[in-house]
Amino acid sequence: MCGGEEEEGDDFKRWRLSLSYRYQRSDRHFVGSDEQEQRKREDSEVRNLVHLADLSITYNIDARHSATLSIPYLDATRSSPIRDARRNVIDRSEVDTEGIGDIIFALRRWMWDPDEKPAGNVSVGLGAKFPTGNDDARDNQRQRGGTERRVTVDQSIQPGDGGFGFLVDVNAQLDLFEDVTGYLQATYLFNPRN
Repeated sequence: MCGGEEEEGDDFKRWRLSLSYRYQRSDRHFVGSDEQEQRKREDSEVRNLVHLADLSITYNIDARHSATLSIPYLDATRSSPIRDARRNVIDRSEVDTEGIGDIIFALRRWMWDPDEKPAGNVSVGLGAKFPTGNDDARDNQRQRGGTERRVTVDQSIQPGDGGFGFLVDVNAQLDLFEDVTGYLQATYLFNPRN
């Protein structure tokens, strides 16, 4: 996004394509700040495994302004214990979901001219989140006794949340030492309702 004067024929440099990937395993249970370690011992913890890829397409309008479209893709599994009548864990049940998530479009601006502040700058962005991801994903869940039923998967692994949202973000970079740069990124997403 930072850069000097644009030369003729450099229009392709205005575009940037990036792909990021995030993996998350969640299987620890807390009540307040106390971890329920017995859940792991008895194999009764709920486990979420999340693979999230995000494709971002950025168009640099000029040296200070850009527009970005982010398209996430989620592949997730949630595993829960199946208990008998005495509350003993006898098996596990899994549900899966995958699909495109909620797409975000954002406009960003460097607060200072990058040519005048090459050693550090702050970018502020505003954007919108569109409800493009499925917020009612369903899968077959195995029940006690081996039967299955179609269920809506837990909110924690839904590709979308079903609502429009707004995004505010701040990105900063600062050259700290020779060949060492510090970065800061903060994002707040809110979904107004009613």
